[in-house]
Amino acid sequence: MFEFTFDSFSDEQRDAYLARIGFREETSVCKQTLDRLVYLHQCSVPFEDLDPVLGVDPLPLDAQSLFDKIVTRRRGGFCFELNGAFMLLLRAIGFDAYSCVCRVAAFSDQFGALSHRGTIIRLNGKKYFCDVGFGGPMAPFAVEISSERQTLNGETSWIEELEEGWYLQRRLDREGEEKNCVIFSLQPFLPMDFDILCRFLMGIENFTFRMIPIANLRTPDGAIQLEGDQLTIRKGDAVTKKIFPKEELDAVLKEYFGIILPPHAPV
Repeated sequence: MFEFTFDSFSDEQRDAYLARIGFREETSVCKQTLDRLVYLHQCSVPFEDLDPVLGVDPLPLDAQSLFDKIVTRRRGGFCFELNGAFMLLLRAIGFDAYSCVCRVAAFSDQFGALSHRGTIIRLNGKKYFCDVGFGGPMAPFAVEISSERQTLNGETSWIEELEEGWYLQRRLDREGEEKNCVIFSLQPFLPMDFDILCRFLMGIENFTFRMIPIANLRTPDGAIQLEGDQLTIRKGDAVTKKIFPKEELDAVLKEYFGIILPPHAPV
């Protein structure tokens, strides 16, 4: 009687999405393909909060709205959008994927509020967690739900079981120090659940995503991050920070993140 059902991308939308992230190989339902999709998505589709900063109403989290923003308009988004779209892409390829609810743990060792969306994949008798919509460091591959440390693309991550059905994703930073990422549940959640959560969070006046423009994009040799009027570029061990005037924001977004805002949209 009760079944989890999801919206879906058409075959044409699936292929256009794969082109958007630069995936040109044959698609197969395997771990290698899954890891490649995660990595390419993080390198191609930026995390960004520009719509909330501009006062744009929260995007409906259905397949067509997500496709239009991320593929047609070549924008980025935040977790509810990016991980929602990525989950639909995985399902369109043939993966058994669903969305899970998360708590951000990167800045605290205590349980925080539900404020993040992740993706769970069931593959060959195992479960994996992946994230393409976190506004900070995230594993560039699908992490098996296991305490065994896993390394790919030069980064290490693993999952620790907590209590009452919650799991903690952890990683090693560039100095080899253990860091918390997110706490998540394996229970499936529906797009309508995240619609409600997203609208609630965006209605909080001093919510971070409404305050200053933020963008984040992985690169093959590092990462690019925008926060307010500061641009940080990391290439290997070299880090460059730039402060730019407000009137240059549009140019910075276009050059470093491939984002073109609509006309007359001052941030």
